[in-house]
Amino acid sequence: MITMKKVFLTFIALGCFALGWYLFAKKGDLVVFFKANSSTGNLYNEVMHWHFNNELIKPVALQEIEEYNELEEELEYQGASLKINWEFTYENDSVTLVKARITEPSRSLINRLTIPFNDTEIEENGYKIVYNFKTFLEENLSMIKVTLEGTKDSPSGYCACIHSSSTPQRKAFEMMKNYNYVSDFLVDNGMTLEGKPMVQVTHYDKVLNKIEFDFCFPVKRKDSLPEHPEIFFKTIASQPSIKAVFNGNYIRSNKAWYSIYDYAKARGFALQDKPLEVFYNNPNFGGNELNWKTEIYMPLVE
Repeated sequence: MITMKKVFLTFIALGCFALGWYLFAKKGDLVVFFKANSSTGNLYNEVMHWHFNNELIKPVALQEIEEYNELEEELEYQGASLKINWEFTYENDSVTLVKARITEPSRSLINRLTIPFNDTEIEENGYKIVYNFKTFLEENLSMIKVTLEGTKDSPSGYCACIHSSSTPQRKAFEMMKNYNYVSDFLVDNGMTLEGKPMVQVTHYDKVLNKIEFDFCFPVKRKDSLPEHPEIFFKTIASQPSIKAVFNGNYIRSNKAWYSIYDYAKARGFALQDKPLEVFYNNPNFGGNELNWKTEIYMPLVE
């Protein structure tokens, strides 16, 4: 028969266990969370760059825990040395839960003892840091739009191409540099354009954040092709893919890749990291960037 003494001792044991977990095992002295209308991969990459907008924050170290889902950084803010564990949890195709677990290693035990009873410095600093990131994120999200359209076959075509390498973010600069270079060559040699310019990524090194890609113009095939030391001709084959439509500056089109990754992971699709992008606007003409349209096809593993 369960006695009151046993019940009392059980509550004491559970209380000691909970206190021990809170003081010594809980991840983070302070946990701050919010929901973002963004993909896990985009949030992951935004965390890697947001510090540069705030002179009060000095990044010290950054460590990947799980690709696109969790990373840990060390930084200095207002004279305090902090560790932040960022975790991004997919909820649906447009919403991700962001958790920031903030620890001040030199004062961790004191912080955990005082946070429930007083307003503390780590709370003030932690909320300011997360608010700063959230503001930075929302400003960037206001400049883009990503629409997922599910599984589609990518377009095919016979193309004149030039090979480049860069970071995903600098891909647009390489395109602008080569746009007239390739198109003038085609016009000078009487080649007829048959579609929108495309970028086909041939290699993506996520660790180094580098891509190799071909910038291509679909053309009408001719029996006799002009020769050029850098421009070459190839056939781009159609592939079963996941498609997204991206609106915004082409320097940010890789943000749609991360939305496709989340979409595929949630549905059990395996992807090749070789996206094909089709561009509907010439960035050299300017205009409202949210009206620029890019179709993005991430091929499925067959």
